[in-house]
Amino acid sequence: MSASLLLEERMSLAMHAVALYLRVTTKPGSSTAERAQDRMHKPKGSAQPPATLSRRHNVSERRVGGFACWTVLPRGNTAARGAVYLHGGAYTGEITKQHWALIGALADDAGSRCRSTA
Repeated sequence: MSASLLLEERMSLAMHAVALYLRVTTKPGSSTAERAQDRMHKPKGSAQPPATLSRRHNVSERRVGGFACWTVLPRGNTAARGAVYLHGGAYTGEITKQHWALIGALADDAGSRCRSTA
């Protein structure tokens, strides 16, 4: 068996172990229809991008259909391309710092304008 196949197998086993652990130790917010409804109706946290993103990027906000729409550009560069980023769970949970970090990386690595709704 090749080393890469063994590594993939181990990673898969590790991921299964993590999934099992989370299922046993937590009650997911969407485990029942009632829990999902409750979660969707709870107030969301702040959608503001973290200050660290604004230090390295040009960040602007505009409202589109009542929703915040953020544009992130690499600071000091013009963007030749664009990307739209929609984070998973957007209807049930707020955008997180990890999402913002990914948006910043997309803007940097691709030299693109990234747009996201929060």
